[in-house]
Amino acid sequence: NYYLDVDENSMAPNETTLVPLPLEFHNNGDSVQTCRILVTGTAILRGRVELVRADQPNGLHHEAPSQPLTLELRNGDERLRTRVDADGTFRYPGLRPGTWTVTLDGGALPENFLLEQPRRTLQLRSGEEYQLLFRVRERRPRLRMQSKMEVGF
Repeated sequence: NYYLDVDENSMAPNETTLVPLPLEFHNNGDSVQTCRILVTGTAILRGRVELVRADQPNGLHHEAPSQPLTLELRNGDERLRTRVDADGTFRYPGLRPGTWTVTLDGGALPENFLLEQPRRTLQLRSGEEYQLLFRVRERRPRLRMQSKMEVGF
């Protein structure tokens, strides 16, 4: 078994191979075999995570979460992970075209926060740029009456 790879310096910054590398190659030595490694343009994914506080009118106050959040992209066997920046933004340049599942891990969020739509599936195309917005909503505390209380004078 052999493994074929391409020197990334031989490609333009916005190019990638159609298949993940290195590519396993079988040759028994008795024949000449040809292998084509196709190159394509990359896609860019960028976006942000914003926190919507419950104590603001209409929940319109937006800010970046203070806890470090991890974003993961998967395309078959390929897996990429990064932390969301302190300002709530993220950027993945140089993505291979195809179907990617994007998951934001909200495990570091405090108990009273809810991550809306933590997983998205995207069809990325060569040369295109995609924007994603993840919202983290603060849940209002719920008051529960344990028993009736009477007040008298």
